[in-house]
Amino acid sequence: MIVLRLKAFLVDLFMIMMPIAYLIYFFVPEVAQEMFYKYYFPIFYGIVINIFIYIKGQTPGLKAYNLTIIFNKKPRILFILIRYIAFLFVFGYFMAFFRKDRRTFHDVISFSKVIVSR
Repeated sequence: MIVLRLKAFLVDLFMIMMPIAYLIYFFVPEVAQEMFYKYYFPIFYGIVINIFIYIKGQTPGLKAYNLTIIFNKKPRILFILIRYIAFLFVFGYFMAFFRKDRRTFHDVISFSKVIVSR
């Protein structure tokens, strides 16, 4: 499951960040591009990812590997934002190696779980 989640993350990086990078490259003046890549890029990525999770419960990468995010309660925007902010702390992924249920830090604090959907 951890390997599938990593693959899904890489697919999301490519499918979501590449179009954003192209838009920035062609429509943002060169002097502002560095600032855009450093500060606004993660914000745009987070917005797009959170929209996918809120509407469908999966990102394109998760869908490609038949994974779905389920919440204990109805997914609220607050839990999805908490999930994204906690996702930024890389150490949270290491939690999955030590837990029986293979949940990461951002899964635990947002009351969510990633399951294989067939």
